[in-house]
This record gives sequence, C-alpha cells and structure tokens, in this order.
Amino acid sequence: MDFIVIKIRKSQLFSLFLFSQASVCYASGVYIDTQTANGVGYAFAGASVLAQDASVIAYNPAGMGALDQGNYLSGSASLVLAQTEFNGTNSASISPIVPTGSINDRIDRKLVVPSFQYVYKSEQPYAIGISVSPMYGNEGEWNDQFIGRYKGLKTEVTGMNFNTSFAYALSPQLMFGFGINYLDFDATLTRKAAPLVNTSTTPPIYVGDAQGELQGDGDGWAANVGVFWRPTQDIDLGLTYRSETDLKLDGSLTITTPKTKLTTPATVDISMPQSASLGAAYRFKPKWTALAEVTWYDWSVLPAFSAVNPATNVVVYEEQLHFRDGFRSSLGALYQITPATQLRFGTAYDKSVVQSSSERTVRFPDADRIWLSVGAGYQLNQKLSIDFGYAHIFANEATIKSPTIVAGNTTMQTLEGNFETQADIFSLQFNYKF
Repeated sequence: MDFIVIKIRKSQLFSLFLFSQASVCYASGVYIDTQTANGVGYAFAGASVLAQDASVIAYNPAGMGALDQGNYLSGSASLVLAQTEFNGTNSASISPIVPTGSINDRIDRKLVVPSFQYVYKSEQPYAIGISVSPMYGNEGEWNDQFIGRYKGLKTEVTGMNFNTSFAYALSPQLMFGFGINYLDFDATLTRKAAPLVNTSTTPPIYVGDAQGELQGDGDGWAANVGVFWRPTQDIDLGLTYRSETDLKLDGSLTITTPKTKLTTPATVDISMPQSASLGAAYRFKPKWTALAEVTWYDWSVLPAFSAVNPATNVVVYEEQLHFRDGFRSSLGALYQITPATQLRFGTAYDKSVVQSSSERTVRFPDADRIWLSVGAGYQLNQKLSIDFGYAHIFANEATIKSPTIVAGNTTMQTLEGNFETQADIFSLQFNYKF
C-alpha cells in the first residue's frame, strides 16, 4: 500500500505553541488565578491589599510590610475541575474523501494547582519573601477523530513563576515593594498534520492522518513593583505592576506517519504581557470589610509572532493572533464571625481577549467569564490557620467560524460551532507564623 502525505509547512504546528494555553480556570488571557486558597474565597477582590499571611507576596510585594514582625509560611493547593463542550453546526469535511469526524466533543480537566510563599517581616521597616506558583497553564485533549483535529488536539502547558521580593515601610501608613521573577515555561502539543491517502486504488482512499507533536520550553525574567497605602485606619489601597516577560522558546516538532518520523528544530521569541492592578479594602463596620480590585493585562503585546528555523535563521511561519487587552474586575467582602473565624464572598468578571468567532481557536475557546466565590478562614491557634475557598466560573458561549488550512491551503471545511465551558475550583491553604 502506498501512502502520500499532503505537503505541510511543519512550522504551522509550532505556531500554535503560543496561543494554545487556555487557562485552567479561565482568567484573563492564559493567566492562572488559583495561586492562593484565601484569594479563591473572595474572587481575588482586594488581593493586593489583604496582608493576612504570606500569600500577599503573590499579589503585592509591598503588602509584606503591613504584616506584624515574624516568619510566615503559606502553602495551598487548588483542585480544578473544568469542562469544555464543542457542538458543531457545520459537518463539512476538509475534502470529499476525508471523514468529517465527531462534530460534538468534550474536554474534561482535573488537575491540582499548588503554590508556596514565605515572608520574613523584620522589627525594622523591611520584609523579604519568596513565592513559587503557577502563572500560565492548561491540560486537555480533544478526541482523536474530532472535527477540528487539524486545528489542535492535545495541549499541555505549564508556566511556573519563582519570585523574590523586598518591602520597605516609609511609615506605618505607606509601604513600597519590588520583586524579581523567573518564569519557567514548557509545553507539549499535538494535532493532525495532514490526511494520508492510498493512491493505489481508484479513486484514492483515505487511510488516516499524519500527526505532529511539538515539545518546547523556555524561560525569562520580569520585575514587579507595588505600593501599599493606608490613608485612614479603615481604608487600605494597593497598586501593583508587573513588567513583560521576554521568552525564547526552543523546541522540536515531530511529524509521524506509518512510514516516517521527521523532527525539525524551531524557536520563537515572544513577550508575555505586562499587567497592573488597583485594589482596595474598606472596613466599614467592625466585622465587615468590603473589597474591590481591577486588573489590566496587556495581551495586545501579542498581535502576531513568527517562528524561526535556528539552523538557517529564516522565518518559517508568521501568524496574526489579534489578541486584545484583558480586564478583570472583582468585588468581595469579609465577615469576621468570631476573632478566630472569617467568612468570605466574592464575584468577578473576566473579559475575553478573543473578540470574534473568526479569531477563536479550538485550543483557546476563550469567552467572557463570571466568578461566584465563597470561602472561610479559621485561626486554629496563635501560629496556625487554615483557609478554604470555592469558586464556580460561568463562561459565556463562545462561537467559532474559521476556515481549516492544511499545507498552507484553505480546505473545503469551515469549522463552525460553539464552545460551552464551566469550571469549579476547590482550594485549601495552611498558614504558619513563628
């Protein structure tokens, strides 16, 4: 039996590397908002001003300066259960001899997101700390016969952030902080690269697909700064900024057929976006604190990118991403039932960075999202406390209407349908002071 593979530009698979990291909890762009369990409980409203334990370093380095003197440890884990369903509305195939595949499919995600923070607050007006937490990520795989298999199948992405920060208090009311961040980024992607055809028959018969697998990793550095201001005894304000992270991704693309296996190197230079947050906490009653936060993500820094063959330094692929800026706004409240027990509530709105069905991909079915969160904190003793958080994320229906391109040529197929996504987050956190 003779096989032929429709000629395909191998760098097309590599080009999917960047925008395939659909966030495991559907925050703005590909950002992960499960870095602390107490934050999950109030939808991260006022996260940049709540200096209750070491986890404040994950959002505002200046917040360390508002802690009492001592050593603080925080460790949390969040269980994320997410589902994305695709319902196709057009059953056209890429060609008359290639089967359409399943026009309805579903991805179920079940993963644990850990984080760790440590802060030392001196008797002097300074504090230092470290934080290790995931910042970007996704894990999921469409069915092997999914109608959109030529656009993407398996996606596994991890972006782990390591932060070292310093805070200094100019006064009991005003603190400044800054930090250095190291981002370690790696991914594995698969997709169907091209149909395989038996040409020894008349007419030719489709016998399967070639498959491409991309593995790549890279790292980069970023800086973050923050301000913590307490203008009155009952009001806290926080402002934070994180710079862009320049990444150089080195990877290899492997295309597999029944007879051959070809690996090609490829690299891409990109920048993950800068961001800024403004948060507030208002203690309007002895037991009640109102919270608010707004965050901007500069995802428009990625309007396009190109992949280069490092052996020849020739651009082998260019793509327009059409990413817009992302915004997140949240409101929440804390209620101190007893000196040892605190209840938390929150809601948030995440604006999608993908604005139209023609720009949406099967790897990134992004849509506007709404969070509903509840949580609680309990002080077990003078040194140990525990936090619980739960959030349900509702995502608007996301539509796609995008032509399928194979070997650089537009096929007969326009992938049309809608994605329905929802997620639940269960978080647990322990805090220790000594």
